[in-house]
Order: sequence, then C-alpha cells, then structure tokens
Amino acid sequence: HGGGLNAHTWDLVCASLRTERHCLALDQRGHGDSEWSPEMDYGIESHAADIDAFVDRLGLDRFVLVGMSLGGVNALAWASAHSQRLAGLVIVDVGPEVRQAGVRKIAAFTSEATPLDSVEDFVARGPLRPGGLRAPPPAPVVGGGQGRVSDAGGARSRKRRVPRRGRRAPGQRSPRRPLGQSGARRPHRAGRQSGWSARGAAQISRRGVRRMKAVYIAETGGPDKLIFGDRPDPDAGPGDVVVRVRATALNHADLSIRAGRSATGTLPRILGLDIAGEVARLGPGVTGWKEGDRVVVENRVKCGVCTPCALGRDEFCERQKRLGGELDGGHAQYCKVPAVNLQRIPDWMEFDEASTLPLAGHTAWHCLIERVQLQPWEDILIQAVGSGVGSFGLLMAKSIGARAIVTAGSDWKLAKAKELGADEVINYTATPKFSQRVKELTDGRGVDVVFDCVGATVWDESLASLKPGGRLVITGTTSGSQIPFNLGLLQSRPLTLMGSGARSRRSFAAMMHMVHYGGLRGVVGRTFDLADAAKAHEVMAGRDFFGKLVLRVP
Repeated sequence: HGGGLNAHTWDLVCASLRTERHCLALDQRGHGDSEWSPEMDYGIESHAADIDAFVDRLGLDRFVLVGMSLGGVNALAWASAHSQRLAGLVIVDVGPEVRQAGVRKIAAFTSEATPLDSVEDFVARGPLRPGGLRAPPPAPVVGGGQGRVSDAGGARSRKRRVPRRGRRAPGQRSPRRPLGQSGARRPHRAGRQSGWSARGAAQISRRGVRRMKAVYIAETGGPDKLIFGDRPDPDAGPGDVVVRVRATALNHADLSIRAGRSATGTLPRILGLDIAGEVARLGPGVTGWKEGDRVVVENRVKCGVCTPCALGRDEFCERQKRLGGELDGGHAQYCKVPAVNLQRIPDWMEFDEASTLPLAGHTAWHCLIERVQLQPWEDILIQAVGSGVGSFGLLMAKSIGARAIVTAGSDWKLAKAKELGADEVINYTATPKFSQRVKELTDGRGVDVVFDCVGATVWDESLASLKPGGRLVITGTTSGSQIPFNLGLLQSRPLTLMGSGARSRRSFAAMMHMVHYGGLRGVVGRTFDLADAAKAHEVMAGRDFFGKLVLRVP
C-alpha cells in the first residue's frame, strides 16, 4: 500500500508471499510497470475504506501491513479499522525519518512494528505463515547440548546454545508445534501422574514441563477408555490464546469421538467441544484481549486461506478442525485456541451456563435464524425438546414470538418445557403418530417449520407434520441416520428440506449478541466434576436429563 511501489519492489514483495495464501492491497498509483501474476490474488484499491472492504471480502483473520508511506492518513485509518487483526508492520524503501515516524504512529495498533531499510531485508526474514504471521523459529536439535540453526534468509548458519528442556532463552518461542500442525508425539504412558494440587494450577513435572489435569483418550471405545490424568500445559503460539477452562459442556459428538465414530486426529486426544473460561496467556500478535477476560470459545478452527475462507464463508472452510475432535479440547485445565474464536460472556452469566452456548446454542441459532429464518407468526415443531439443542430451539422460538409445539419421550421433560414457555407438548412415546396431533393443534394445516434433533425414528412423522410449503431442518441423528425415503412426498408437496452442520464465526458472534442483549439463556441439566467425565458420558447415553450436562474444571 503506497504511492511509489516500483516494479523491482513489487517483484520482491511477491517473492515473499506464498501462492494462494496472501493477498496484497495497493494504492492505484503504486503498481508502477509491474506485471500481474496469475498465480497470486491481488487487489488494487484507492482509499482506506475500499481497502477495508477488500480485506473483509477476503476474510483475513491476521495479516501484516507491508509497504511505504505508512504514516499517511489512509494507512492510519486502515490500521485503526483493523487493529485487532493487524499482526505486524513492515515499512520499506523510505528514509529513516519517515520510516520511524510511521512506526511511531502505527505502533499503537500493533506490537510488532518493524522498520526495514529495504524489501530485500523483509524477504530475507523468510516467508510469512498463513494469516500473515511469521513462522516460529525451527526447533533446535536436542542431544549433545548444541544445535545448528539456519538464519531466516538461508545465507549462512550459526551455532546456538540449546536451552535445557522446560526453559526458553529470553525472547525465544516455544518449539512446540503450532495449533493444528501434525507431527510425531512422544509415546503415551496411560495414567502417568505428576505433582498437582487441589487448587487446580498447572504444576511443573520432574522433567521441567508444565502439566495440567485433563480428560483424554489414548484409544477409542466405551466410557472406560476415558483417562483422567496429566497432559502438557499448552503454550500460546502466534495469534493464539491459552484459556483457563472453568466449565466444559458435554455433547453427543463427544460420545461419537470417544467411540471412534468421529474423527479424532492422532491420539492421545483431549476431548471437550464446549469451552468457557478466562484468558490465561496471550500469544504474539494478539490484541483486544487481556488476562482474566471471561470468554466462551467457538470450537471450529478455520484455516483462513482456502477459497471459502477468502470469500468470507468460513463455515465452508475446507480445512477446518474441531477443538475436542481433531485438536485438543476443553476437558482440561487449559486449552490453546485462536484468538479470533473468542467471544466475551456477560458479567451476570456463570461459566456453567456459558459453556452450553458454543455447540447447542450456536446450532439452534444457525438452524432457526439463518437456515429456516423462523418468523414470529409461524408455528414450529421442536423434536426432543429435552436435549441441549432442542431446549435452545424452544428458547429462541419463544424469543422470536413463534408458537412452539414440542415433543419429548417423558412427561417430566414436557413439564419442564412448559415452564420454559412451550405452547403445546406431545409425548411421542405415548403418541407415535404425533403428526395427527400436530394437525389437530393447527386446525388441520400443519406447522411451518420442523426442527429435528432426533433423526430416523421421527422422520416420517416430521414430514407429515409440515404444511404445504413447510421447511424441515435436521441437526441430529441420535436415533439413526439411515431411512427409506418416499420421493413422492416431495413430488406432491412443495416442501423444503435443509441440513445444518456449517457454522461461521459471524453467526457465533450474532448469537452471542442475542445472549448479551436479547436475554438468551442456556439450560444446565446436571453438573459433574471433571474427574467424573465417565459418569457424565453414561448419563448422556441414557438421556435421562433436560438441557446440557456440564463438567466443572478445578
């Protein structure tokens, strides 16, 4: 971004960027006589507001500002608008006075302002990582006390003393892998214990590695495969924060991951898709957060560089991973998460309740607000209202003003649903053909929307409950996923069938706005200590509860 970028400078900057991983926004006067490369994605914009829109269209989460004239009004306005995502600043090809002035002006927006004499110096520091952050230095070779580490430019090598395990030299980053990066792990020793106090703080093992309590699996299977023991306490990498977990809710997906029916990545794996707690540590480049902030975590980690992410549709990210699934999750005292996945929780909300929001609350929001777009004048049938997602669906439907007809398999759950505002209740165990009752309650019309959290066993009756033009959205298949389907139903009746699954950070933020200002609450059915996770899994499988099961973390 600047007014005098010439062809030579342009080519050097291009050489420092990875194909299809970074985009460069330039002032229209700055492209000089450079030729565009079809292998890269570029945009030329003329004003700060246009650059702002350009970055938003790409869906960039973290980036580094590189260029000239960065002390100008446009650059300052742009940096201010994106201060939480600006990870660094490089000013090139200007005199020292102008360069230092630019650093002083923009240093307020980033802690990594780096003046350089030339783009060559910038390139010599090595390529950028996805998201605009420099890759951490390579881990030194351990063994014999010495290691050889190449400098970033690759021009020469130098010897460096390797710190002892568990210590880092001042300014040196941890050699642990970045979030989501695969690699070899040390052999797992089930049940290994180290010093730990009841106060819950992570302890230092005899080997100098911080340890924490966690619930994890070393192999898939039943609840007996859950291990409550010690795991390494994570470090915060660039763009990450470490959350001190206070509560973590349980989901049917946790049971599927434990049983091996859903992806886990490499083992051992810490479970826990729902996370609420406090910010404990900040990684390099993280702004907008401080230690002690009360937060809830969106559990899907997006790559930020694939085509859907670049188009602002991160719900369709081609490389997304789940905390508690492919990545270590929240059934632990500490969990490393991307800072962009955090949302603040209200001061009046307890951690137990906040932990119910990421999956159940977000899923209900996505299905009812974004997918079927439920309206105040409509009737909705909510299946399995006693589940976490079903109870959130009821609360959202009533907050919108819709008429809610709910089903459950026991009368005590229906009584609880009545307390939460359900207009009509149906016991689908006592009334298997509940579509007839739905028609009676709607003067023979049927409902506008069916919110199905069950799956195969209620599929036919759900379709039969819809009025012509009705919409069905399915978000659970706990009773089974394989069904015979009569295509004649769609041929003769104009129905809309929708899936769910894809959820974005944008919709999570919108749902949290409703929590802060619309009075949306979570329903906590039962709480357990983290050490009793196996018991919680058994209760989840038995389904004798209403709302969400929550593990409290010491």
